[in-house]
Amino acid sequence: MSLSELPPAIRALARADKLRLIQLLADDVAGEDMVELDLADQTVPIWSPHDAFEGAAALLRVLDQDKAGP
Repeated sequence: MSLSELPPAIRALARADKLRLIQLLADDVAGEDMVELDLADQTVPIWSPHDAFEGAAALLRVLDQDKAGP
């Protein structure tokens, strides 16, 4: 079965079977060997929502629009 044939077959599954498939895939991915990175003496930027004021403002606008209704 090719990858392009999977989505229709998955959509045809019952909800419980879809959830089992998700669990199976998650277990499979978790069991794969993790790539170990040698980051000694390197600085790696990590995104954090701390001080993400533009994102917070956008979320507040969406929440206000939802409160106002259609």
